[in-house]
Order: sequence, then structure tokens, then C-alpha cells
Amino acid sequence: MSRRVGVIGRASLVRTALGEGLEVVWLRWPDQDGDTLPDDGPGHLVDAPVLPLGDLNALAQLAPRLAERHAMELVLATSERGQLPAGFLNSALGLPGTALATVLAFLDKPRFRTLTAATATAPVRAVSFVPASTAPPMPAPLVVKPIAGAGSAAVAVLSHAADRTGWHAEHATDSGDWVAEELVPGVEYSVETLTLGRGRHEVLAVTEKHLFSGSLVEQRHVVPALLEPEVSDAVTAEVCAALDATGLAGGIGHTEVMVDGGVVRLIESHSRKGGDSIVDLVRLAIGHDLERLYCLALARGPEAVNRVLADGINGTPGGCAAVGFLRAEPGVVTAVQGVNAATAKAGVVEVAVSARVGDAVGPLRSSRDRVGRVLVRAATRSEALAVLDDALALLAVHTVPADAGAP
Repeated sequence: MSRRVGVIGRASLVRTALGEGLEVVWLRWPDQDGDTLPDDGPGHLVDAPVLPLGDLNALAQLAPRLAERHAMELVLATSERGQLPAGFLNSALGLPGTALATVLAFLDKPRFRTLTAATATAPVRAVSFVPASTAPPMPAPLVVKPIAGAGSAAVAVLSHAADRTGWHAEHATDSGDWVAEELVPGVEYSVETLTLGRGRHEVLAVTEKHLFSGSLVEQRHVVPALLEPEVSDAVTAEVCAALDATGLAGGIGHTEVMVDGGVVRLIESHSRKGGDSIVDLVRLAIGHDLERLYCLALARGPEAVNRVLADGINGTPGGCAAVGFLRAEPGVVTAVQGVNAATAKAGVVEVAVSARVGDAVGPLRSSRDRVGRVLVRAATRSEALAVLDDALALLAVHTVPADAGAP
């Protein structure tokens, strides 16, 4: 008999779960009302109720009826938006999926630091604060970020005492919750994992990350990362210990670390897939889809996943995959060039430019301010990076200052 699971996410995730033979109750957000329902096969779409997933109080009122009607074994979500409602429903209904306490351990950065302090090789100093009450309670250089932020939004590096003073002057009326962290040197990586049970974490890929100059916004990612074996082992040990500390017992994980002189330091972690096309890079580089592997584990058990991965996951069979992002000068877009030429290059998997003529482009403050991406795959790292550089060089998003207007 097929397992019945609740799925919070896009139709593509529902199709993946159905494809692995699961019975699915698609728990939809209000903005998904009217979306086309996926076809069955080989699993079965039991129902697709639209629920107030963003209102946990309202969801609490509906949860008993939902359990009685559908008898789900667990609720899963692989996106940032779905973490809270999925964790809430698992805990409220006593289901073995990722619990609300575990979700909060990832979403609340100071809580994550506290839970992982005992296992971290070199814990990162961090202090929570409210700007309306106090300046960042740590000397420069430091990083400040919203406690539950994502996508580099509002993250700032305060390199000098004057930066710290200026930042607080701008945020002196902000009553939100923030965290101040020491500025950690080194090279940043993210670690893509699949947890198949308590203490059973599979590291599927390590992503090498590069930032735009003078920014915390990511410019490109490469899978697999270039790491010495002993550093790779240290990264794996650090991340798996952190996942154990949070209580994660199943699902996809995305953990960011900094490596400096062989020392691995935890930056933050998430009980979800990575953004920025990282799941695409993993699929292209190791030949496996993270969400499909998770659904396979739910449908047929961890051993089925182990059999699929038996041929190895260290950069084969796909070789190397990379993604590079496009930025533009702030202003109004007047022209977009090079999309067809970049798309036609051998090794380019996808070119996507979001900017359109007449759009306003703001300063590069978060990942949402980027205006396009190029996704590539090649047999080797050097080939992939060469293709990526050539394709990005063909692309241009032209702007004029906003007060000049578009022609």
C-alpha cells in the first residue's frame, strides 16, 4: 500500500512525489487556488485543499479535520515558504515529519548557534539585538542580519566602527529582531544533504560559492567544489554534527560553511533545498534530483536511495555544473542583449534574464536584485567555467539613471 503524505509546494514537487508512487494530499496556498492539478501516476493525488498556510492560528483550527479526512503519514515541504506550516502540521498532528521545533532551530539563527555550539569546531560568536534598543552589541568588523532572513536580504558587513555607527543610525527605529555575528574569513561553501533518518545524513554535493565584488550577494556557484580530501571530510563531519544537533530526522538540508586554513565554521543551515539554482547544479553534476531522492526514500525506504547512489556521488556522472548571475547598474532598463547568442553556446543549459525594457533596477542589496542567470554543464571544471564566462560576456542589460527615463 502506498504511503500518504501531505505536500506543501509547487506542482512540480507534487508530480515528483506522484512519480515515486506516493499518495499525495496537495496542501495549497491561497495563491495556488486555480493552479492546474497534476495527473496521477504511478501515485495518486487524493485531494488538493486550499488552506490558510500562512496563518498558523487558523491552521490549528483546521488541523484535526484535515487529519480525520486524509490520514496523512507526514507533511513535507522543500521550500523556504513551506517550512513553518509543514513543521506546524507535523507537530500538531503528531506526525513523524520534520517537527516545528526543528524548523525553528533552523529559522532562528541565535537558536541554531546555541544548539550547535557544543559540536562546532570553532563556534561563530553571535548576539541577538533589537536596533531600536541598542546598537549592534559587538565591535567591528561584524555582520548584521535579520534573525529569520534569507537570500542575503538586509545582510550587511560593518567593517569599521564608523560603519557600525552609521548602520545603527539608519536602523535606530527598527524594532525587529536582528543578530550580530563576527565576520568570518575564508572561502564559502554550501553543503547539500539528504537525511534518511536520525543520524543518517548523506552529503550529496558541496557547492563552491563566489560573491560579487564588495557585496554579500552571490555571483556564481560551482558543483562539485574543489576541496582537498581532508577538508571535505572536515566539512562533512561539521555539517552532520550540526544536523544532529537540530534534531533533523528526514528531508533535504542546505548548510553554509566558511573554510579558512582547513578550519570549518558554520554560517547557517536550513531544513530545505538550496536556492540560486543549486538543486539544478546538483542534478546536472551528480545525475540525481534531491527532491526525487527524498520522495523515493519516503516511498520505498532509505535503502532504495542507497542503491540509487551506489555508483557514487562525487561529481559523476555529470561532470561539473555552474551557474553565474547577471547584475545591472541601477536605473531603468533600455535594452537586453545577447540572450540568443549565449543560449546557443555549447554547454549552456539555460539562460534566463528577468529584466525587461522599462523595468526599474535597484542597487545590488540581495539576490532579488540580480537580473539574470546562466546555467552550464561540462565534463570538467575548467570547461564549465570557461563556458560560463563566455556566455555571461555575451549578455548585457543596459540602463539609464531613473531620472533620465527610458527612451
